[in-house]
Amino acid sequence: MADDRALQLSAEQLSGVQAQVLATLSASQSAITAGALTTAATIGEIVTAAGAVPPPLLLRVGLGIRQFLLGVVPANLRTRVDVAGRRGVAALISYVRATAGGTSCNRSSSGAR
Repeated sequence: MADDRALQLSAEQLSGVQAQVLATLSASQSAITAGALTTAATIGEIVTAAGAVPPPLLLRVGLGIRQFLLGVVPANLRTRVDVAGRRGVAALISYVRATAGGTSCNRSSSGAR
């Protein structure tokens, strides 16, 4: 008659494995956290670099990219996501205009040329 346990381990052995896994995770907690933070920072840098793509390229291929990305969104949410995306781009453009305008005003008022 075959034993019902797939790994053929006793309860004591399973407890030992569990304790060993928990001890290893506890000992490696800072390394795991550092790895997760490094990964998050890398993703942030990639997203930031993607945002720095030259505007002419974005104008040329932007509509196709937006349509492609909207195709991934469920049909019942596409309109809302499209509106949110358009508003986000408008907010970004307004921010860039405001900060670029503020920079030129600060230069002229400070007397630096």
